[in-house]
Amino acid sequence: MSQVGQYTDKVDRWRNGRHIQEWVASGLMHIEPNLHKVNGWRHLKLLRERMQNAIHNQMQEEAVLTSAEV
Repeated sequence: MSQVGQYTDKVDRWRNGRHIQEWVASGLMHIEPNLHKVNGWRHLKLLRERMQNAIHNQMQEEAVLTSAEV
């Protein structure tokens, strides 16, 4: 993101949110050749699912503990 920051630092005045989005998108397209693929990107879906399950289980455990205290 520092490369996008260097690209967008040239803007002196942001008009609105749409203007910011346009500059960030343009910056990302400009630096895209310099970006590298994330190792293990194929496993990100599995990681997201397992994290969601872990959070769900933790919330259920906390709910059980809270109801046991009452």
